[in-house]
Amino acid sequence: MKKRGFMAVLVISFLFIGPASNAAELKAEAITAMEAAGFSPYPGSVFCTGMVEMGMRFATGDSPDAVRSWLVENLTDWSLMQDEELGLWMLFDGPPETKGFAKVSTFNHVFVQENVDLPVWHDLAETMTTEILVALPRGSKGKEGEPLLVIPGLEQERTQGLTPKSKPEGMVGSLYQAEDVESSHGGLYYYLQDENYFEYIVAKESDLPEAIARKLDSISISYDSLRIVGDILVDEENGIYMFDRSKEIKIFLED
Repeated sequence: MKKRGFMAVLVISFLFIGPASNAAELKAEAITAMEAAGFSPYPGSVFCTGMVEMGMRFATGDSPDAVRSWLVENLTDWSLMQDEELGLWMLFDGPPETKGFAKVSTFNHVFVQENVDLPVWHDLAETMTTEILVALPRGSKGKEGEPLLVIPGLEQERTQGLTPKSKPEGMVGSLYQAEDVESSHGGLYYYLQDENYFEYIVAKESDLPEAIARKLDSISISYDSLRIVGDILVDEENGIYMFDRSKEIKIFLED
């Protein structure tokens, strides 16, 4: 299964076209994430809507050129992707040689463009037509040795019929999302694919709080190599490999 880089494209496209709502208050978690990523909102801009990892919209009455100049001066380590024909201007915190909108969108990034619909969408002054779209899917890698995410264990019995397999150093691989078509429960689930193409089920989306599921989405499209630490349960005869959801699971970035 391919990485879901296109999801970032879809969400940003959603912000490009709507929806209509009043201006909102920027949450503390968004402020913390921006500080960790080294991003500061444009002075005087108004937060309108959105989420940290998937995309936030800000509006200002200053011109797009003024906003772009300020961002370039304040994000000196970020790279620029620009297409004048498409009217696309985007700064991202990845290598400048990175190509393709989907790939660039897996990095922390910011768009700036003119959008005359902002005042109507968000009940703003008529002059506030410069749109600033910010997405921080990578957020902060955190302090050295700390996990990107901790998934708390569920209050349930260990799955019967599976054999515990100790792996204290964790499993290394890529995180993906798939749809369960083999059981009557259905739904989406996350799994880790190791270097030998074995798939270890990490968690069902339906068993996760929304914030953790959203973070798993972000991690899956942002990083190619992860180390997941947790108890492993296996049924090798039937090809079943999974993390024990009755126990805590920690996800680390694997350099």
